[in-house]
Amino acid sequence: MKKRIFALLLSALLLANATACNTAPKNDAESSFEDTNTTESTVEEIQEETTEGETSTETKYTIACNGAYRNSNVKYAITEEGKLILYIGDWNESFIVPNENMYFVFETLFASSVVIGENRGALIYNDFSRPTKPIKVIQFTKENQKVTIENLNFETLETSENYYAFKYCSFIDEQTGYLFLFNINNNGKLQLSNLIKTTDGGQTWVEQLLNNIPSFYRRENIICAKMLNENVGLIAGSYYSDENFSRRTYVTADGGLTWSGVDIQYPKNSFELGLGCEEACDILYEDGTYILICRFRSYREDSSVSYIWVKYASTDLKTWTEVQ
Repeated sequence: MKKRIFALLLSALLLANATACNTAPKNDAESSFEDTNTTESTVEEIQEETTEGETSTETKYTIACNGAYRNSNVKYAITEEGKLILYIGDWNESFIVPNENMYFVFETLFASSVVIGENRGALIYNDFSRPTKPIKVIQFTKENQKVTIENLNFETLETSENYYAFKYCSFIDEQTGYLFLFNINNNGKLQLSNLIKTTDGGQTWVEQLLNNIPSFYRRENIICAKMLNENVGLIAGSYYSDENFSRRTYVTADGGLTWSGVDIQYPKNSFELGLGCEEACDILYEDGTYILICRFRSYREDSSVSYIWVKYASTDLKTWTEVQ
């Protein structure tokens, strides 16, 4: 049974391009779906509200894609019938996931993560309808409306059926991927509980050692949890998890064994722009330099809020400098 599940996951997680979903920013709209009457109308709404390279302020909620909300081009809605509608922006396709005794609620999808390849995708999801709350893998294929749902089990983890507050999956190539599992510790802090790696496209997984465990002051969401390569990775919490940027933004340079806080300076024109509430949203590697992408809130005189994106560069993952 386990071999069949692993083989199924392998086919779902083969990525032709690990950066296939890096086109759309996170949607911050807090729209509801109370006026959705049918599955068909929900699908049409999601597709109509998505334009090339842009996200409407009225669009549906997004799911973190390949480890980062900023990279998410996957939207979802839940119909009155309890069905989950997934819209994959990269494919311009929608998939209807029947509830089939599963319990879809916004909170669980918000804590989920999705991996999208050229032709296949998989959503990592906690099933609240089961007493043990197992991790589910909802798999879908481009130009094929068939959706499969299986449990995702890890032979190395005794806690594989526990509820995880957040789950982020990221692949650095077709075969090598990482699954970040976050839990609430005894002190009420959100922390990285397990980091699991696969080198065969998801057929087998090995738990990675953690010498120091990143944790966050309050139970808030994770914005980014991804490995850039087999050595370098980023975990970043939202502004609300701690006012101190370096206590909610961590990088690793040794494959996740140790994590250190990231310190940055506000942009030079931050006062004129009314900037505040900085959040790290992604990490990239360009021309021999690591690029940290941060989002700042800009408060206007009319009390409205907009967002400004700022890049920081580093060659050693220790000192970060603002770049244009």
